[in-house]
Amino acid sequence: MTEVQTVPVMHLEVAHLLGDRCEILIPAQAQRLRPAVVFFHGHGMDETQLRTRTDLGWRANQRGWLAASALLGSRAHWGGSAALEAAGRLLSHLVTQHSADPQRLYLVGFSMGGGTALLAAINPLSLPYRAAAVASSQGFSDLRSLAQANPTLAGSILRAHPSLRRSSRTASHSLLKQAEGLRGIPVYLEHGLADLSVPPAQTQRLAERLSELDIPADVHLYPRRGHSERTIQTSAILDFFARTTPPL
Repeated sequence: MTEVQTVPVMHLEVAHLLGDRCEILIPAQAQRLRPAVVFFHGHGMDETQLRTRTDLGWRANQRGWLAASALLGSRAHWGGSAALEAAGRLLSHLVTQHSADPQRLYLVGFSMGGGTALLAAINPLSLPYRAAAVASSQGFSDLRSLAQANPTLAGSILRAHPSLRRSSRTASHSLLKQAEGLRGIPVYLEHGLADLSVPPAQTQRLAERLSELDIPADVHLYPRRGHSERTIQTSAILDFFARTTPPL
């Protein structure tokens, strides 16, 4: 992955929620209720990816929005139940401690985090708040087919989801089988067509499935772009989020 220049934030809070590390980027503007963007990190990354390898947090802060990211228990969690529960704790913390608007909680993820953001929006564990919108950048849609397509990821995927070894019918491993849960949630999908880590077919198949279900999605496929944080279109994602709910 390509390193990007670290962008200063307004104020950084480092917290531990039940032992799970998180970073919260807090804008200078004080507001009673403010939108919040929760970023889900990629495989092998951690909660610092939002701040050190993207400008998403800085751009969110410039809009007066909170931005936050957590380790979610592991650098290779692949959207398991423990990771989703940790995401729920972070969302609750933002609402109760940082005046995040529970009606304006936006989820965005990169790679492993992209699929995890979508899973959190579908909300199979009944997390405390519903996502106002969700964005996946270069994310997965089906872990079984991803493990088959990229053997270097297969080991960590199987460790995170041991039941993949036993059953091909388990819906928790596939967003394609749970796509109905995204109905009513604005969805933004993007992927580089030169991605050799997470095949673009992962996003394309999900886009096709959403179309079959008549669930709208804003889909962007980029020729000659590979698997990198530089493929994340941060301004476009935040603009998409801003259009989904009325202005402050």
